[in-house]
Amino acid sequence: ARHAWPREASIGLGGCTGRGAALGAPLFAQPFEFVYGGATTHEQAGRRAAPVRACPGGGFGAGGTTTAPALPQNVYLVRTAADGTRMWENVYDLGPNGDDRGQALAEAQDGSGFIIAGTTYLNAASGEDMLLMKVRCDGSPLWAFAYQGAGAGSEAALDVVEAQSGNPFLGTRPGDLLVAGAAKDLAGNTDGVLLRARASGAPIWNRRYDFAGAFEVIRGLTEARPIAPNPTGDVVGAGLFMPATGLAQGYALRVNGNTGLIA
Repeated sequence: ARHAWPREASIGLGGCTGRGAALGAPLFAQPFEFVYGGATTHEQAGRRAAPVRACPGGGFGAGGTTTAPALPQNVYLVRTAADGTRMWENVYDLGPNGDDRGQALAEAQDGSGFIIAGTTYLNAASGEDMLLMKVRCDGSPLWAFAYQGAGAGSEAALDVVEAQSGNPFLGTRPGDLLVAGAAKDLAGNTDGVLLRARASGAPIWNRRYDFAGAFEVIRGLTEARPIAPNPTGDVVGAGLFMPATGLAQGYALRVNGNTGLIA
């Protein structure tokens, strides 16, 4: 079946193609090993297989990218029962004719569905943008947004988690989306990126981080426990640091959860 996307002003939206049929979950979980994807396409999973705790039926979810010969890449998402049998498998085209890649998956704890973070490439003029999209528990699409921070260039989202804390008086709430990634400007400099967005996808803050003019990529993140009297936990990112000369090193930073600032 072909799904029509709800319209959003920030990104051109195409549709998604569904594969497979819903299957009943077994009484007991068991080890399994399966291959998912099409016979004539290439699929690759992104970060983390998410155990499904809030959506009815349980099981697991995983997201990534699918590619057909001579065609643009599309976001790929599969949900399985606890024994690995496929409940549904969808391909999401955010086009038209653009590359879309899924890099990370998180489940919304309110049971409303799944959030996928990645990259969308709609046209050569703007370069790649960070992508967040949300689908319902059955895989049908809810919304998709592209994000680009200050400074022209390309950006990619590499990880996403759902915030457990926030301060409504400062514009943040539990259930916000925290995103890690990287951005490259027109001069070729690559910096780490952290983004905080509302559960609806609306951005709260989007910041780039550069240490001594080096190359930085934030590949993963988590939320620190709030320290009283601040009800919002800091955001902690980790990844890769490459100085102008020398070997690559580990990279970590901790920023204010309400503002994204290091201070």
